[in-house]
Amino acid sequence: MIPRRYDRNIASLGMEGQERLFRCHVLVAGCGGLGGVVVEILARAGVGTLTLVDGDVFSESNLNRQLLAKEDNFGRLKAEAAEARVKEINGHVNVWAVPHMLTEDNCQSLLAGVDLAIDALDSNLARAVLYKGCKEAKVPVIHGALGGMIGQVGRYRPWEKTHFDVFEGSLPDAGIEVAAGTPSFTPYVIGALEAAEAIKYLAEVEEIRWGTLTLVDLAIMSMETLEL
Repeated sequence: MIPRRYDRNIASLGMEGQERLFRCHVLVAGCGGLGGVVVEILARAGVGTLTLVDGDVFSESNLNRQLLAKEDNFGRLKAEAAEARVKEINGHVNVWAVPHMLTEDNCQSLLAGVDLAIDALDSNLARAVLYKGCKEAKVPVIHGALGGMIGQVGRYRPWEKTHFDVFEGSLPDAGIEVAAGTPSFTPYVIGALEAAEAIKYLAEVEEIRWGTLTLVDLAIMSMETLEL
């Protein structure tokens, strides 16, 4: 029997789609602005197992945009706060906090048994490690990044090009958020789009446009998807 909490899911995902979510294992790399939103949605949707990776801690500057940041948890590890949040909202989800940064040393072990990786990172160096690891482990990845009112969402299978290939390694470690800042709403839009792509893929309810990068400009409410 599927719990009543998933009734509204089933209208869109179907019984079989919901059951597929129960059996899936997702790694979320980064539990800050994007990752907090992704974790919230995946847990509520009923993804069976979540591995949450982040070695950073909360600070006051996170309060304007990060779902898991609170006035009383400055200095708390983001991965542990994300784990606690999942347990609060869905006790049926198996959740594992990894309070360390993603590195070449731990990437392969973290990806073992994973069906999908979510890139909610804020470092291109860390992204490069994740993408290399996903290629080796044959794990698809959903990418998200943002700066100011602009964001992007990518969908990459292990054998496909990513936006790193398009820019030929010329990307700096930090993106435009350093100069443009991050208003409260942008992470919620981009994080929700990442989660939507993940759930559609895992539940097998819609075709995913793999090998594409969607650019979102909230200032003028435009969205364009590029073939890579």
